[in-house]
Amino acid sequence: DLLISELASTTEGVVGYIDLFNSVFGGIPLQESTRQTFFDPDGVHPNREGMKLIARKVSESILGVVKESPSPTQSPFKFLTRSESQISLKVAVVGDSVASGHGLRKPYMTYSSRFQSIADQEHYGVFKVGSFCAQNVSLAAFSEDPSWAKLVEFNPDIVVVQFGAVDTNDIYWKDDEYFLATYSTFIEKIKTSLLGHNGKPPSIVLTIPPPIFIGGGLYSYNKTRYNNKISSLVRSTAPRVKALEVMDFFELFGGEQLPGVSLQFNYQKDGIHPSRIGTRMMAISAVDHLTNLSRKFTGQV
Repeated sequence: DLLISELASTTEGVVGYIDLFNSVFGGIPLQESTRQTFFDPDGVHPNREGMKLIARKVSESILGVVKESPSPTQSPFKFLTRSESQISLKVAVVGDSVASGHGLRKPYMTYSSRFQSIADQEHYGVFKVGSFCAQNVSLAAFSEDPSWAKLVEFNPDIVVVQFGAVDTNDIYWKDDEYFLATYSTFIEKIKTSLLGHNGKPPSIVLTIPPPIFIGGGLYSYNKTRYNNKISSLVRSTAPRVKALEVMDFFELFGGEQLPGVSLQFNYQKDGIHPSRIGTRMMAISAVDHLTNLSRKFTGQV
């Protein structure tokens, strides 16, 4: 599923993909009632009823993206003809190297790039996503980084915040309360320094970052502190700063006891930074969360 969806978003001439795996047959684990009703006895090939479901889903998907009266000079697919007249919500991804896509070979593989790509495919340009992440910069020092000035200029409506790795370094870490206070102060600075296109402070979405599996070394991250503390501390920060949502990438990646095969695919070799498959998982989850929030702003999506 992840590989096919990645291929669809990165291959020229491919305008989308239809997810039969999850949207029609329910994904894994496959329910026994589904297998008996919609599959041949071999459990591999859909039977007559299963093929009807597939045909219906394909028809709905195609009709959903084709315009009623496309111009001969225009693409017939909505998400390839982004309308400037649509209400757009600016979304800023703010964080450290885990959020930035550090180590990935191509820009389109990063979390924010995939976020934009998936949002455009599913919601036709409602979101405009910008990345404002810094390498090896703590929460307390972020406002001095050039990324801060760019964030202020972007002036987003929603800010998705993902920190934690750098702050577990012994150089920056004092105790739990210090992290809570620093995180809260940073969020309040965002809310007082920025105004979205509606003239109100941006809404805040906090992110619990994925677990890490290698500590110390080049990055000097404290693996135990990161995996055992950051999740609960981010959740504790949310009510303090009146965050609209908390996205849990820690559990999305399987928590600290992540199986080896998932670690192999979802992470780069350093065991810290998500791979191109990992960033796609993050982006899919983020679009799902932000879709629900966007209805509060525009009544659309």
